[in-house]
Amino acid sequence: MARYRTRLDRINIVSGNLDASITFYPRLGVEIAEAGVWRTPSGIHHVNAGNHAGGSTMQFDIDSIAFARLWNRAWQGLEQLRGRVVVGFRLP
Repeated sequence: MARYRTRLDRINIVSGNLDASITFYPRLGVEIAEAGVWRTPSGIHHVNAGNHAGGSTMQFDIDSIAFARLWNRAWQGLEQLRGRVVVGFRLP
């Protein structure tokens, strides 16, 4: 039986205040380029802070509560999503 190696690929945090998150995470050394910030007239909804330096493909994303409800329909009826974390793994 072939063994497949999974790899931690993505960490996604649902934030109740993306402006504060954009201020906080760079203090920890996370680089957030303006090109990775998705803004709409209603505010910021997604931040891609993936780090591809040194061959790393780890993605670190921060999403608004409204956007998280779009990509996870099970969360649509929940009141409190701030602080939820999604961990993704890549399979061959």
